[in-house]
Amino acid sequence: LVQIATADCVLLEIPSMNGSRPQLSHNLQRLLRDDSILKVFCDNYSHHDKTSLGISTDSANFSQAPIVDLEVLATQVLGPVSAPRGLSRIVTLLLPPELQHWRIGKPPGRTNNKKRFKTIGRFALIEL
Repeated sequence: LVQIATADCVLLEIPSMNGSRPQLSHNLQRLLRDDSILKVFCDNYSHHDKTSLGISTDSANFSQAPIVDLEVLATQVLGPVSAPRGLSRIVTLLLPPELQHWRIGKPPGRTNNKKRFKTIGRFALIEL
């Protein structure tokens, strides 16, 4: 699944499979070749998302345009980690400290009497 967002719309493309290689639309291929358009990924260290789109990962560091990987930038700024941070964690680390630990509790009246907290507040903040 490829998501492309602008200020006006969000487009989704599901590449069709032909053998072992995905078939991308002509417009998506053109977008990937256009170095004047910034492409932002949040891929793990395998670079699977980029390679599945035909982007070579051999010598690129993905820390500057035209292709930027948020995991690569986070590693450069925040230091290495043993597992990818993921988009949610990277966005949370960029929030002001008073919002980084915001939690939403489950409503009362559940069969489970233990109060459980979810870290879904950061997802709600992303949508604001």
